Amino acid sequence: MKRIFALLLALPCALSVCAQRSMRDVSRGTFAPTAITGARQQQDEEQKTPPRQRNTLTPDGQDVLVPVNVDGAIIYVPRGKTIVAPNNPQPPQAERPASIHYTVVAGGGVRFTRGREMPAGARAWPREALGLNNIAPELNGAGVNIALLDSGVSPNYELNGKVDVYDMTGAGNPSDTFGHGTAIAGILVGGSGETKFKSVAPGARVKSYKITYEENGETKTSSAHIKQAVADILEYNKLRPANRIDIINLSYGLDDGPDKGVEDALSKAYQNGITIISGAGNDANAVRYPAAYGFVIATGAINRQKQLFAYSNYGPQLDFMAPGEDIFALDNAGGYGWLEGGTSYSSAYISGLAALVIQAWQNKYKAKPSPQQVYAVLKKISAPLPSVPEGKQGLGLPDASKIPAAV
Repeated sequence: MKRIFALLLALPCALSVCAQRSMRDVSRGTFAPTAITGARQQQDEEQKTPPRQRNTLTPDGQDVLVPVNVDGAIIYVPRGKTIVAPNNPQPPQAERPASIHYTVVAGGGVRFTRGREMPAGARAWPREALGLNNIAPELNGAGVNIALLDSGVSPNYELNGKVDVYDMTGAGNPSDTFGHGTAIAGILVGGSGETKFKSVAPGARVKSYKITYEENGETKTSSAHIKQAVADILEYNKLRPANRIDIINLSYGLDDGPDKGVEDALSKAYQNGITIISGAGNDANAVRYPAAYGFVIATGAINRQKQLFAYSNYGPQLDFMAPGEDIFALDNAGGYGWLEGGTSYSSAYISGLAALVIQAWQNKYKAKPSPQQVYAVLKKISAPLPSVPEGKQGLGLPDASKIPAAV
């Protein structure tokens, strides 16, 4: 059965995808200053080794990857593929003019186009709204890993050393050609300490799973890519329990209702202790799946006036609100720009807050919290927004400054 997906940008939806694309190669890398080429061991050698002992994180044992050390970074290279492990060693150029906004391009993609002027102080409004300016610097998400299932992540100085990149499509290129995943990663963990760019959880780490590919000028993904990414995450946690992935951020929506395979995969991740967060969607309508699943934290979006973002979805499945309009973000060309809006970005802010909750909980109890405990803390630190109708805001807007007392 064909499935249609869309990244949760402002309308119109820019990303449509079809299911049932076969997937064999899973390419992996990490941001490092060198481009490398590698080859796997011979197939007959691989097949003699039990899957759990191979150099792979792929649970079905079909993809064996050779680990290559590049300046201290381990990059997994599949047979016959060239992995470019990108790095942007220089700070980005001056930011785009304030009148430039991202907008959706027909056929998929994101570009800069002319928009309204941004008022003074607009860059800082998400942090102010979430109380992030009132937390201790050491509350930064350290020790927390966030899986980002999106369009990949491209090199940006603000992300150096903070992102591991994985291509689930078999194309061998984990970089972001769409312009969406890089922006999400920046909201989550961006910030070099040498510039004024600040994210929610700069001490956390992102595991970027690219689930999109280009076909006939369109950006697509499939349920197979998503399920494989989740399976890879679960296997990763089995092999590395001390450095496990704690959060899955999903910034896409199902255009035609729930998908049983995706639901089962995500449910298994939840049952294995992973907090799952997704944007509610941008139709000004009912919450989309996967955000509508009961075990997924669904996020809606607000603007600078703490009013409802015009296209933010709503309903009884909605859990929390977060900034989602006029967001200063990283672009996939190594610089900065303004994001017009979407619940993709509100989900990133809530995922970042969840990372802070997990860090604070672990510091206090010497153990990682369950997804239910993460949710309970987020609920405790949230308050209703007077300017948003009651049925369209879930439990309201979280305040990060309340996290230490709430865990």
